[in-house]
Amino acid sequence: MDSKNGKDYKQNYDFITKWMAAVLRGETPDFISADIGRIADVFAFEPTDIKVQAGRVDIMVRNTTGGLFHIEEQRNLRKTHMYRFASYHFYGAEQLGDELTDIIIASGDVYSGEKGERTISTSSGTYTPVVIDLSGRDGWKRLAEIRVAVNENDLSGLAELVFIPLYGKEKGAERSKLAVEVVEFEKNCWMRRLWISNSLPPR
Repeated sequence: MDSKNGKDYKQNYDFITKWMAAVLRGETPDFISADIGRIADVFAFEPTDIKVQAGRVDIMVRNTTGGLFHIEEQRNLRKTHMYRFASYHFYGAEQLGDELTDIIIASGDVYSGEKGERTISTSSGTYTPVVIDLSGRDGWKRLAEIRVAVNENDLSGLAELVFIPLYGKEKGAERSKLAVEVVEFEKNCWMRRLWISNSLPPR
């Protein structure tokens, strides 16, 4: 399947935010390898500096026990990104409270950190987010597995679909192709879920 406009897969923030919010509420996303718990809410947070320039934090998630998570997605994670995320983290903690955990979902060519530790340190402290490296995961294989499960009316893997376009190291058209496949499949799956739950009459 070719994508007319998606060769570089430039993510639209609002679309991804709404998609994640719709998909992840009520879920316990164990597949991203972080102990988030059951998600109660997903929302956006825009830090603004004194120059009145807005930054954009990808996603804020609150679980059912009140835990708060700042989730960033970064293709080709670099140390410079870590500094930027650290500034968002502490601004968010000031606004929303100190019980805030950062999760960086990384893919592509991912910064390995000094001595294998993905942290940044200064004389005043250390920023240690949870970094989840998706570059070693096979998106096409996982999509095929979820397709088989859905054909057997097992919809438990649907929430993972929102992250599958980030799997692996593919670039350009190949990555775009996977993203388009996932979005099209996701739309069909939600229709199937409505049909199975008797919320939508079969055609």
